Amino acid sequence: MAISTELHARFCERLRAVRSEQGLTQAQLASMLGIKQPSLAQLESGEFVPSLDTVDRVCRALKIDPSSLLSANSPAA
Repeated sequence: MAISTELHARFCERLRAVRSEQGLTQAQLASMLGIKQPSLAQLESGEFVPSLDTVDRVCRALKIDPSSLLSANSPAA
């Protein structure tokens, strides 16, 4: 599935930005989430639409508030 909404696109863009700002590779974040790197790549590229549980797990791993990945008015980190 490709990115279908502005919210999904914003999530993908900000996820990549925050991960990078925190100096994490996809493999490192994937390990923190208990998933494989290709799955994280699909999440970041928009091929996979995350559930609310997934958004929560990502935010906990990155130690950020979900609004920083979802809100139109929030900076990436």
